[in-house]
Amino acid sequence: MCKRAACLVVLWSVPSPAPGDCPAQWLPGAQRGFVGFDGRVSAATVWEPDGPASQPDLLIVGGEFLHVGELVTNHVVAWDANQWHALGSGTNGPVHALGTYAGELIAGGSFTMAGDRAAANIAGWDGAQWRQLDTGLGSQDFPTQVYALAEYDSDLIVGGEFSRAGSIAAANVARWDGTEWHPLGTGTNGSVRALFVYNGELIAGGGFSTAGGVSVNYIARWNGAQWSAIGGMSARVAALFEYDGELIAAGHFTLAGGASHRYIARWDGAQWRSLGAGMTGFTSPNVSALIGHDGQLVAAGRFNMASGIACNHIARWDGAAWQPLGSGTDGQVAALTVYEGRLIVGGGFTMAGGRLSPYWARWGTPWGDLNGDEVVGPADTRTFTNCLLGPDEPFDEGCDCGDTDRDGDMDLHDYAAFQRLFE
Repeated sequence: MCKRAACLVVLWSVPSPAPGDCPAQWLPGAQRGFVGFDGRVSAATVWEPDGPASQPDLLIVGGEFLHVGELVTNHVVAWDANQWHALGSGTNGPVHALGTYAGELIAGGSFTMAGDRAAANIAGWDGAQWRQLDTGLGSQDFPTQVYALAEYDSDLIVGGEFSRAGSIAAANVARWDGTEWHPLGTGTNGSVRALFVYNGELIAGGGFSTAGGVSVNYIARWNGAQWSAIGGMSARVAALFEYDGELIAAGHFTLAGGASHRYIARWDGAQWRSLGAGMTGFTSPNVSALIGHDGQLVAAGRFNMASGIACNHIARWDGAAWQPLGSGTDGQVAALTVYEGRLIVGGGFTMAGGRLSPYWARWGTPWGDLNGDEVVGPADTRTFTNCLLGPDEPFDEGCDCGDTDRDGDMDLHDYAAFQRLFE
């Protein structure tokens, strides 16, 4: 046992185990208010509200649900790291896309009302109320849907299935300058499902074969004036992202640039290249969501193998090989984002990592769970204290996840972070 003076020195600086000793895992869905949804999650993003006072970033989730736990949400809801909040009375139809523009949260989908206001399939939330963007988006010939949002050249870009934006003709893609709508050339001849900005150009993916009258085959780039092809795919593109300086495209295709690439491929500036052997499994497999997390690319959708590795609906690419995220989910994943350093996963599943997690799950490092009961709370305090006391106490076992402020050392600074992790 160390003397008191020596203990005080040890308390202030005890080297923590390497980060890899506290491995990422599927986290309990109920912890810290992360209760289940009553319907599919289709979109997720992080929004930083504007305002004179410092406000926390909010996690925003959209989909086909009406409730989160007992809270009435109507297709869209916000999480402030402590509790869930409804955004007014939500929308009267599903939300498929979420983004931000000019400080506002933007929601797109298939609805006619947002809060108590008319909003044709797209609306902005300023933190207090919903507003329409001109007269929104629509079509006389087919049901209108908004699937994708992005900001490009200071404008909001919207993709989906529509023929009108405000009072102008716009085929499936349009831009909003904050005041009025504009077309992007003559648009596309099919739905736009994904939008991303890469190397100063807007990349669009979807179910179209032409863009601006040019043959492009499911993926195209817009330079601010005209559309052009970028290799081309054999079927619909559903997700776009950038990883390690390359454009990543994913979806329902098995050919990219005429070569075999199963549902995911990377563009090196000249040609499409593979990420391992791609994905397989199930009838009509696909990759529908992409995100970066902890230096790796995460791909999710409907599949059960990634390069021959069992990966139920979600996998991570480290630049050389695919790896599973535990046992994955029991249904398709449709939405990915990162909040507070943790991967947020939404879709049509009810289980994640073998535990009940309706339509919603989190993957990350279980910082603070020192007794292994999957809950951070007072029961972890004794182990935390023992870890701080250093080598003269039972230090090694159970301390791996004690560096709660993640600065590389376990010391008294971790205690405040540890307390904030309590349920």
